[in-house]
Amino acid sequence: MLRAGLLVSLMIAGSAACAPPSTAGGTRTSNQIITEDQIVSSRLMTVYDVIRKYNPSFLTARQVGMTRVAYPDIYVDEVALGYVDSPPDALKSMNVAQIVEIRLYRGGEVPPRYGGGHTVGLIAITTRR
Repeated sequence: MLRAGLLVSLMIAGSAACAPPSTAGGTRTSNQIITEDQIVSSRLMTVYDVIRKYNPSFLTARQVGMTRVAYPDIYVDEVALGYVDSPPDALKSMNVAQIVEIRLYRGGEVPPRYGGGHTVGLIAITTRR
């Protein structure tokens, strides 16, 4: 009986250690942060190239419903800029010299401060303003 109790305790502890990361509110998050150090060390010139290096899936269209595809939205210093494939291609013309951080959020993980409707995700870029 003692062994069974020990086994259950070990299983519970092991499950907690393998649990996905969570925020203070307890919701799962898998957003990715590309730091200024990573941006500088990449020696790449555009935001598009930096994202392509660290998480290229954020630059591709995603299926929404049966017939529509969409790209993640782009925000720079909390202001909407468009979406990944919007002309002119903002990410390819944006130099990394003033970028402090790039946060990549999946659709269901976009913080409320950006509003709703970001079905396939959001790229939040912070500059040195």
